[in-house]
Amino acid sequence: MIPQKKESWPRFLVFIALLCAAVFLANTFFIRLDAASYMTLHEMKTRSDIELALVGSSVVRNQFNPEIISGITGKKTFNVALPCLGMQGSLAAISMMYDTNSPEWTVLVVEHDTFCIPVELPDAQERLMPQLTGPLRRLRYYLDLCSQDGEYFNRLFLFKRLHVESLNDLKKTLSLRFDPDGYLERHPGLVSGTDVYQGHGFVRMELQEDIPAFLRSQHLTPDSFQGYGQLTAYSKQKLLEYKALCERNGSRPLVIFSPNLTARTLAEPNFVSMKKSVAAFLDAQGIPFFDFSLARPELMENLDPYYLDYFHVNAEGADVLSAAFARFFSLYANGEDVSGLFYPSQEAYLETIDFITNVYADLSYEGDDALVTAGCNRGPDVTPLYRFVLERPDGSETVLRDYSAESTCRIPRGALSGNTLRVFARPAEGGAGSPVYDELTVW
Repeated sequence: MIPQKKESWPRFLVFIALLCAAVFLANTFFIRLDAASYMTLHEMKTRSDIELALVGSSVVRNQFNPEIISGITGKKTFNVALPCLGMQGSLAAISMMYDTNSPEWTVLVVEHDTFCIPVELPDAQERLMPQLTGPLRRLRYYLDLCSQDGEYFNRLFLFKRLHVESLNDLKKTLSLRFDPDGYLERHPGLVSGTDVYQGHGFVRMELQEDIPAFLRSQHLTPDSFQGYGQLTAYSKQKLLEYKALCERNGSRPLVIFSPNLTARTLAEPNFVSMKKSVAAFLDAQGIPFFDFSLARPELMENLDPYYLDYFHVNAEGADVLSAAFARFFSLYANGEDVSGLFYPSQEAYLETIDFITNVYADLSYEGDDALVTAGCNRGPDVTPLYRFVLERPDGSETVLRDYSAESTCRIPRGALSGNTLRVFARPAEGGAGSPVYDELTVW
């Protein structure tokens, strides 16, 4: 056997060191940066006056307005928030925040996907990892991510997916890295489409959405989503780490469940069971928890008119949500009983839904007939009535069946060709809102 030369190990170690340095440089300077995310973390790291920290994903960044919250609560508020941030990234960001800030409260804002998607999406890592301070913090975050998906290679080489594609990309990255305040001065608001960064980690979205049309495009049915109905052991571990991290740094923990579009709640049974699981676990661990989808009207109006998708409201809705949260928090932080601001249970909340959020229709064939079958998402005590209307290209209509409890309609197959079938639904009991509809076009 040929003895190994003594100089082999030093060379190997030098090679590893150079490789690590090259990966670090590439992941730092040769990737495309999201300016709003970069500025959020830069601002957080260069200040030391945060009193109320709101932590989470885009449901925090785009929906909680620190200026409104600070004005009502009197506490300097900051959103430690990045798009797609999960529990792994939240813990890493909180840890880094404590390097320079000692907030009295650290509020973790969670949503259904926080626990139903235990693997944090690459979008979050790409925004957070390049700005994490300290090699050990980066290593812990990296290993935590890879422990769930095994993507050691892809998560190590961020530049593989996110490399700069032009000279302008490189100039932007270098400018943010070496002169972030100057970059913000040259690009006020970091405007991206209708999104405007307003400081304190808040991105204002001046958008509107036709939610009924959105739901028609989504064909939202009770079996549209798959996910966990209970907290996993891993999610429980992360929540306990959050509590311990707050306690070590003298900050009080509080967990908030972000509100969501009513249709999504009704369409996904495990949405309700997951929230019950979260509430039960946090209660057993002594971690305060409040679900803002259970907010009574006297605390917060129904946010459905403001939604842009299943989870996010627009700028106007963000102001409504922020003011409601601030009023709640002011009372809670002063030791007042806030239980009356929320429905006591998911069931009690669901009983208040006296409307139909969306209707869906499916088409099948039996011989020479077409069979249209309708269904809808609605409050548990709502009895739906359906109406079937055939609309021709010239705008003329034929009512195939007027409102009735019958959810199917049989028509000759040829009658559908080139026409649009609209299926309307409304509550038999009356209730709120206009009839909703779905439509099928057959060529």
